[in-house]
Amino acid sequence: MAHFGILGPLRVCHDDDEIRIPGVRPATVLAVLLVRQGAAVPMDVLIREVFDGEEDVRDPRKQVQIHVTRLRKLLQPLGAGIEWQGAGYVLALGSGALLDAHEFERLRDSGQAAARSGRMLAAAGDFRAASALWRGPVLAGLHGPVISAAAARLEETRLDVVEDRIDADLAVGRHREVVPELKGLLAEYPLRERLHGQLMLALYRSERPSAALGAYEEARRRLAAELGADPGPALRRLHERVLRQDPDLAATPEEPPPAELPMDVRAFVGRCDQLRRLAARLHRPHGERPGEPVVLAIDGPGGLGKSALAIHAAHRAAPHYPDGQLYVALHGATPGMEPLPPYEALCRLLRALGVTDERLPKSTDEAAALLRTVTSRRRLLFLLDNAASAAQVRPLLPGGPGCAVLITSRAPLLAVEHADRLHLDELDEPEAVALLAALAGAGRVRAEPEAAIEVAALCGRLPLALRVMGARLAVRTDWTMAEAAARLRDARHRIDELQEGDLGIRSTFSFSYESLSAEEGGEAAIRLFVLLGLLELPVVGSGVAAALAGRTEATVRRALDRLVQAQLLQVAGTGRFAMHDLMRLFAREKAAEHISFDEARSAIQRAAHAYLATGRDAQLMLLPALAGRTPLGPPERPRDGPAFGAVDQVVTWIDAEGPNLLRIARQTGGLPDDQLTIGLAAALFTCLQFRGPLPDLVELALLGLTAARRSGDGRAQATMLGNLAFAHDRRHRLDEAAACLGDALRLWAALGDTDGQIRTLNKLGIVHVHRDEYERAAHCYTESLRLARTRASKIQEASILNNLGALMNKVGKPADGHQLLRAGLAACRNEPDVQLVGMILGNLGTASRLLGRLHEAVSYFVDSLRQVTKTGDLFTEAESHWLLSEVYDELREHGRARQSREKAVAILLDLKEISAGEAARILGDPSPEMPEPIRRQR
Repeated sequence: MAHFGILGPLRVCHDDDEIRIPGVRPATVLAVLLVRQGAAVPMDVLIREVFDGEEDVRDPRKQVQIHVTRLRKLLQPLGAGIEWQGAGYVLALGSGALLDAHEFERLRDSGQAAARSGRMLAAAGDFRAASALWRGPVLAGLHGPVISAAAARLEETRLDVVEDRIDADLAVGRHREVVPELKGLLAEYPLRERLHGQLMLALYRSERPSAALGAYEEARRRLAAELGADPGPALRRLHERVLRQDPDLAATPEEPPPAELPMDVRAFVGRCDQLRRLAARLHRPHGERPGEPVVLAIDGPGGLGKSALAIHAAHRAAPHYPDGQLYVALHGATPGMEPLPPYEALCRLLRALGVTDERLPKSTDEAAALLRTVTSRRRLLFLLDNAASAAQVRPLLPGGPGCAVLITSRAPLLAVEHADRLHLDELDEPEAVALLAALAGAGRVRAEPEAAIEVAALCGRLPLALRVMGARLAVRTDWTMAEAAARLRDARHRIDELQEGDLGIRSTFSFSYESLSAEEGGEAAIRLFVLLGLLELPVVGSGVAAALAGRTEATVRRALDRLVQAQLLQVAGTGRFAMHDLMRLFAREKAAEHISFDEARSAIQRAAHAYLATGRDAQLMLLPALAGRTPLGPPERPRDGPAFGAVDQVVTWIDAEGPNLLRIARQTGGLPDDQLTIGLAAALFTCLQFRGPLPDLVELALLGLTAARRSGDGRAQATMLGNLAFAHDRRHRLDEAAACLGDALRLWAALGDTDGQIRTLNKLGIVHVHRDEYERAAHCYTESLRLARTRASKIQEASILNNLGALMNKVGKPADGHQLLRAGLAACRNEPDVQLVGMILGNLGTASRLLGRLHEAVSYFVDSLRQVTKTGDLFTEAESHWLLSEVYDELREHGRARQSREKAVAILLDLKEISAGEAARILGDPSPEMPEPIRRQR
């Protein structure tokens, strides 16, 4: 939001950042445009203002035009603009922008309206808020006829507002408080008779009548000395009334406005973005649409601190609502209590606003209408806490455009019209640790920072859980943070540790759970909820949820919608749903109560089979050469058809499901179903080898290898050893990779599986290349090629020729490499293996580069990238970008080279293969070496 200030030195801000105006002359132009905002300012006025008193100015019109151009560029990001409209330049501030002088006038008008209607407390609040906008003399440091005239006018208005506010303060009994202020003002403005009169009245009401008469004599003396005149009629009448001690001079204070907000939350930390967003609306108590109040609805699951945020934001905004702040606990999710009926809530609000019981209407509609009438001219802040539904809230909305309403609820109140909605999630890590420190003691967090981070994570970064644990730590001073973390680490008892009496996670979650179970048709949603708790997956798609429940996807979608509405699940994308870690532990407690061990195991197996089927489809799309092989693991279960129609769909699925793939294999590893684990490990390894983190690849291969050995499946063992070797090779653990491939080769030979031997020899050749054992690599490739030709496998032959060609490049024989690679490209020309084609083209680019044919190399690398990006193989994509950057550098196209390097580094950062520091070092080096993660690829 843009803020412009003229009530003091010129100031321009965008959100919280101040924009520097470059020089006095551009500042003067902007100041004049702001002073006459919305009206055209002629060029001659601007010239006179900017060059006031200067002579022999060269082309002043051109100079003003230059200043305007600079200001336009400066103001454009703020949504403001300067346009020439026939008679002169016009400044348009843009939607939502604020000018402090306009805000000052709005508050002045509001205060005067409140004073005319006898609401002097509200008037005093408006006048005080208006005066607080002044930061010093108007446009201090800038000069000119227009600026001087505006400064004089605004200064006079400011003094009028100060006097209006003192009148309001006197009307509500603040006479003693204003006496020192009035004496200070009179020292600065000794000829303002209104101030003299206010001082006399304040002194009289402070039971100092003689001092009041003395103040009159001082006023008479000063006016005579300065102006040669007597006091005016109003001051003389006041003098007479003081002399006769007129009883009507006594103050008649108003009843104080309602101030019902609960006590502000102790140790409130974090939520800075949300507080800023709430303040942007609450501190401007007028709706975007004329005649409507501001309505803000905060929703989110239990335990996230919705009420704490709303109360804290309301306290900060309270000064902007001088007619009062009202609070109603609606009990929409209070254990053991029914939601408060709208009529009862309306009666509470109307009583707080001064409506007697005799005047209270008998129906909800009539009471809602009276509330709108009573609030139509007031500036009130409503906090409607813990709402059950939109139907409960709608009758409670006020009618005045100067009012604002803060609503908290678990479910989103979509049917509350014109409400700005704010959904809360858990705190981020620094906020969670800061809250823990505020409750348990900052010294304890500083002493054990890692343990504190773990405690915050195990509390799910939920404010309620952190408050319970923070309170327990505050009492148990003998506990260390490490001990608290150890207590929470045991998932079986974590919820117990986060419960203190009726306050805690279990009671908060139980309300939503029990409310759902009480609904008609809620049984299906409850069953799905407890089954979802069994899965160790952060996010679940509707298809997997359907398999888990053993139901159709259409049926399960209805249950998922109910769980989202109850805030037991969160939407995490189209057709995808997330369950908080602590909510999952709660769901498991309920699962232990309601379903058997065999039923739980069957549900997990059904979900795993859904991943297996999709993973096999993805595997075939990524590596079409696998189409002729019998997949490892259990046979296919009946299903509707392949999950994917194109590789880009596979990539999207892998990116979405990446965190789940290892977890589902890990979970099946604990079940007595080795074939299922083998099948998952085989299919999902292919997916992760293209895009997943390397540690996941290692663990996935080891899970599959353990299951294969346990079941005695030799073919699975050999495959998993090959996968493990691939992962070790990527991590540059070459001895371990070679050992795995040696074991795999022996297993394939014992099984009489020639295809397995071909693949393993090919992989072993790659490892020998990485160990700089080029003769051994050539031997492996040659033997592998011989076997492949006996099988008449063009794909295998092309893969081996690619590796042989890359080896020739490496040993300084690029011409031989080029020939082998061209043969490999021809061999797979009619095969649908996009990845292999991309790799061959990349190696051809390297051969061309070594042969000095740099433009040809660029063409090959670009074609390679085009193929590789279709597969989603990020490692090879990063390598291709880097190789292209090196050729561009040799061609002295350094701009393109840097662009390609930046793309390669960005991919490695996303893969977490390099740190941000390494990325900066690489990009800061004018001639960097190829990063280690890519070098392992070659």
